[in-house]
Amino acid sequence: MIVSAVFRGRLVNLLIDRVVRLSDGIDIVWREVGWKELAGELAPESIGAEMLEMEAA
Repeated sequence: MIVSAVFRGRLVNLLIDRVVRLSDGIDIVWREVGWKELAGELAPESIGAEMLEMEAA
């Protein structure tokens, strides 16, 4: 499945609070609320699920 750049950007902003660069890698601070919102948007028969189906077609 190919996901548009706009959708990918929305996902990043929705799910990630910040990224911290460490000497040996990175630390990602996740937005807890973002995960709940995403799950709601992708629930069956939601507008988000419909948009993903249309994009995949």
